[in-house]
Amino acid sequence: MKIKLNADNLRKKIKDIRDLADRADTARTQIDAAFERESDPVSPDDFLTQSNDGIQRVRTVADKVEKSMNTIISLNENGVGKMEGDDYTLDIPDDAHVTDMKTLDDWAGKEQAKVDAEDLKEYTSKGTGHTKRSYDEVIASIERHKTNSQYAGIIIDSLGAENLTQIPLNMDLRVNPDVHRDSPKSLGDLAALLGDVLSSASREWDDKKSSDVANKIVDSIKDPADYQRVKVLNAMMGGHDADGNGVNDLKFGKSFLVNLATEAEKLDYKTTIDHNAERGYRAPLDLEISQQSADPLAGILDAMGNNDEAALEFLAPAKSGEPGTADTARLDKLTHRWDELKDIEPNALSQYGFSGLTAAIAAASKLRASTDAAERSRADMLSDDAIHFVAGNVSKDLYDDSSKKRLAMLLANCSGEVTASWSTEGGRLAATDKPPFNKATGDDLNKLAYRIVDNRDAASTLSAGLANYAKNESQRGLLNNDNQPEELRLQGIRDPYANGIKAVSHLQGLGEIRAQQLKEDKDAAAAAAKESTTTAVNVFSAVLSTGLGAVGGPAGTAVTTTAPVVTAFANPVIIDNLTGDAGKAKKVTSNVPSDSKEAIWAASVQDAANAGLLQESDFSTPVKHRDKDGHDVETPAHDYYKWIVPKPGGGYTIDLSKGGDNAAAELGTWAKTARDANADRNVGDGEQPPIDKNLSFLEPDGKTGDGKAEGETAGRSLKGNGG
Repeated sequence: MKIKLNADNLRKKIKDIRDLADRADTARTQIDAAFERESDPVSPDDFLTQSNDGIQRVRTVADKVEKSMNTIISLNENGVGKMEGDDYTLDIPDDAHVTDMKTLDDWAGKEQAKVDAEDLKEYTSKGTGHTKRSYDEVIASIERHKTNSQYAGIIIDSLGAENLTQIPLNMDLRVNPDVHRDSPKSLGDLAALLGDVLSSASREWDDKKSSDVANKIVDSIKDPADYQRVKVLNAMMGGHDADGNGVNDLKFGKSFLVNLATEAEKLDYKTTIDHNAERGYRAPLDLEISQQSADPLAGILDAMGNNDEAALEFLAPAKSGEPGTADTARLDKLTHRWDELKDIEPNALSQYGFSGLTAAIAAASKLRASTDAAERSRADMLSDDAIHFVAGNVSKDLYDDSSKKRLAMLLANCSGEVTASWSTEGGRLAATDKPPFNKATGDDLNKLAYRIVDNRDAASTLSAGLANYAKNESQRGLLNNDNQPEELRLQGIRDPYANGIKAVSHLQGLGEIRAQQLKEDKDAAAAAAKESTTTAVNVFSAVLSTGLGAVGGPAGTAVTTTAPVVTAFANPVIIDNLTGDAGKAKKVTSNVPSDSKEAIWAASVQDAANAGLLQESDFSTPVKHRDKDGHDVETPAHDYYKWIVPKPGGGYTIDLSKGGDNAAAELGTWAKTARDANADRNVGDGEQPPIDKNLSFLEPDGKTGDGKAEGETAGRSLKGNGG
């Protein structure tokens, strides 16, 4: 079948269709106005709805025709078709079964993939382009279509999975510099683009295809002499974080990731890294490749950071016949992975792949909130063992900023255990809704937290987790004491917040000793470490007051049982992130209201109000202020404070998210009046309502900061032993 297209003529017809839709829309508006002038003697709603639907269908037709036209033009420009006079032409084989615009697009995508793959091979295998397209045009086409899984699959098959790790190197070795080297990152950019394509394709592969491609890729990097191919693989798989949220942007298929990791694990990575350190090997000119890790697992594990199921399956598969029991032997082995490498290139330990491992651990820990009981149990066991293995097996020299943020996600997803350890005697790691950890100890937890607390994002992530856990536990206390006396319900609110602030105080104590150590070591990060603890406490207060939305909120999964929602951290809290797109990486400033005791009281009172445990008269407490004319006046609290809001059925409650940065302080002022027998608690001359004793019961008792001294003690012990 031959298709001929005169683009100029078709563009005129597309314009005619859109003009028709515009005229119909104008007529619709005029008819609606006429009905309004006549006070709608007959309801025009059905006409307005149906006519609008019809107009939108006409516009959709114009869009589809234009899309197909652009597809035909693009195929001609890329060599699939040809020009005959003023007409674009395509010869479509009968077995393509192109019968409508959709099947045309499907066929075009396949043909475009074949052409793009062949043109890329021309540039990377022969050193010069033998197509009418430039290298940049070929790359631009792949970039446009990379998210199309069908297109991506054809690209991978056409290039050959076994060739993917060599293609960027061919650009360096064979292509004239002026063809491709407009920027020093060009080879890395090509590797990253191939990673994008591989990611899209892998999501549609079954287990057999995933295994086949994975085997071919690993076979291509088996020879230690091809260590540069290992670096290319890591550039393809890892480091994709355009939104700045600390998690790999690419979503690879689970089966492909697990198969790839399983095969890559078999490689002699010691030899691979050793070859990398030796002199005499030509490094790629591109820094984005030459600076990649030589560990074959580094990029794969980093990619698992965006596939929690793959991460859990690889790091903690189910024991045979026991779907809820995790085998963490591989996790233990991986935390020992770098023990014998310290003497090879000690200054490059951070490149050996530990950050990738922490990404996978953090992702797997998310599944502690899974709705699948067996999966949830394995994630619990992985989190327990990960804290123990990392703290005990991994050298402190391997920790970089990226790994610190990811380990903070692990601890944030264990906020119940962290709170229990840091708020009670004995350091028992046992959340109220989970079995106690079996391997991780309080010492393990302190060591891990001490090593990450100097990173502001890491400290803030853990702090946000502690605050969120306290809020959830307060709701759990209300739920479990639903039919109990009022005092028990209030206690169920108060205790979790008291435990929460003691835990964050412990973190603060660890952080201050860590900052001291860095200062004594004349480390430039000392000031930042000191600031990180302040920011962490501020974030804790912000989350207590207004919830995780104040710091972006994790996008994790959740499970509801008899208790409130369980939240999993899918990415770390990013403080003052200036590079990511707004809304993707939440910006959090470090000057959030910082009085934790004030924030605890505010959160407690908010929960009590929502549970109906405060007197309704509290919300009418007078607020003395000056009006816009400078007169001293009194206004009922519910008309003055934005965070006092009406509730369905009448009366008022509290929603601190409706207030500003001073909401917690305002609530404190209001609450002190409502509970003070000597204060004026009534607007006007009416009878004074009784004081609300529940407000006094909820006020922090002054012992909430006791955890700081315990944290300092733990920090000094770690400081003295090298952390």
